[in-house]
Amino acid sequence: MKIKFTKMHGLGNDFVMVDGYELESLPIESIQDFARNISNRYTGLGCDQFIIYKQHENYWSMSIYNNDGSKAMACGNGTRCLARLIHTITNETNIVIKVGDKLLSCVVNSLYDISVNMGPVSFTGDWILPEDKILMLAKNYNLNPREIICADIGNPHLIIFSQGLTDDDKKLLGAKLSVVELFPEGVNVNFAQLQNNNILLQVWERGVGFTLACGSGTCASFAAACLLGYIDETKDCKVIFKLGSLSLKFNATRDVILSGPTEVVARGEYYYV
Repeated sequence: MKIKFTKMHGLGNDFVMVDGYELESLPIESIQDFARNISNRYTGLGCDQFIIYKQHENYWSMSIYNNDGSKAMACGNGTRCLARLIHTITNETNIVIKVGDKLLSCVVNSLYDISVNMGPVSFTGDWILPEDKILMLAKNYNLNPREIICADIGNPHLIIFSQGLTDDDKKLLGAKLSVVELFPEGVNVNFAQLQNNNILLQVWERGVGFTLACGSGTCASFAAACLLGYIDETKDCKVIFKLGSLSLKFNATRDVILSGPTEVVARGEYYYV
């Protein structure tokens, strides 16, 4: 059996996308198993997230699966990549994509500059750790509690503004903190370093591991840095990854606008059993 796909990436954060209506016509017993198989970098196409999209009358919908088959509720780079794909299909430059219960407005400024309104970042909620739990977490992992904050933008993010962690430290902490018992649903772990009015960011995504970039983590880290007074939101801010940077700003209602490049890697047919 086979299905058509498009593979794209935003600064190395890569996605395999398929049309949901075509997928529904195929005898697939478990979408989670299918997501794991197509995402596998050795026996499948390989990607951080597998995305299913559908066209509706006034918007497009998007379902996101991590490469371990678990569901994700937000993906900034994936949304931007899908907006570019929709643009190539429809030639529209203003596109609405529904993720979960959110309608996200996207603008195709050019093929290599796509913006998405990711909505507001929240620092309250049932899963957000209270101060005493932050203190306990910091003590257990030898971190400064004043450099730790939780943020929600559909996906849960734990942000650590620590300047002294090595890459080995981050790998160990990312693996441990993403599944620590304080976060029953898991959490994405962001390691943010400040550089002038910009942020150097590495993100350990739950269900994936370290990725080359992370859109929702970018938005969460930017909003957290503004809240804590680490950066000046009235000035230009970029979040910098290994393969490039993403631009961030707030609009008048405090929604986060995420902008940056996208790339098409391949189109073809995926064969599976």
